[in-house]
This record gives sequence, structure tokens and C-alpha cells, in this order.
Amino acid sequence: MVAALIVFITALSGLADAQACMYASRIWQAGEIHWVEVLKSAAGFQVGMALYFFVLRLLTTQGVVAVEVQTLLWFGTTILGVAVLSGRFLHWPLFDQCAALMVVGGMALLLLRAPGSETVAQGAPAIGVSAGLGPGAL
Repeated sequence: MVAALIVFITALSGLADAQACMYASRIWQAGEIHWVEVLKSAAGFQVGMALYFFVLRLLTTQGVVAVEVQTLLWFGTTILGVAVLSGRFLHWPLFDQCAALMVVGGMALLLLRAPGSETVAQGAPAIGVSAGLGPGAL
């Protein structure tokens, strides 16, 4: 149940930040600032970060304390959100779509292999960044 809530809130956070990125890309169009886009972007980032802070609490209660894992979850959903919300992903060349999916798949593999992905619920101690992440640590 907690895992489903983490996935759901992470998706909402990533989508809010992705939407904020979409608005931010239009702030300086035509060489002048568009304040409506600034406000929309700021609101999107505020909602996205508030949700991210909440999901960090959930992740921590599950023993996921490695900042790399926490950030990869957010970044993965945000970048996917930008690709989907822009409406251009389906128009990318097939090679580029496959490359994007491989990148996301690689991130998922790193998440599964990261020591911080172990949870206290499984009896493993919480592992932080100082636990020796680096070359050969996995």
C-alpha cells in the first residue's frame, strides 16, 4: 500500500514539475518576460516540490534514505512528464524513442541495484549515501 502511494505521489510530483518546465520554457519568448508563464511555472514547481517533500517522508519511513535513489525517482518522472506533456514524444524518430526508453530503463536498473533501495521493512538497515556508493559498490 505504501509503495503504491509512493509511486502515485511521485508521479504527481513529476507531472507538476514537468508542467512547470513547460511553462518555464515560454517565459522569455519574443525576448520579453511573460509574467503569466512565470506565475504558472512557479505554481507548478511549488506543487511539485511540496509533493516531493511528502514522498521523501514516505520513502524515509520505508528505509530509502539514499539521496541518489530519491532524486532518480523524481527526475525520472519529471523527464517522462516533459516528454509526454510536450506531445512530441510520439513524433520523435524511433531511434530517439528507443534511446529515451533505454535511459529510463537504465535508471530503473540503477534504482533496483542501489543499496539505498533496500527497506527497513525487509529487515535491512537503512542505508545512506555514506554507505560506500561508488565504483564497485554495487
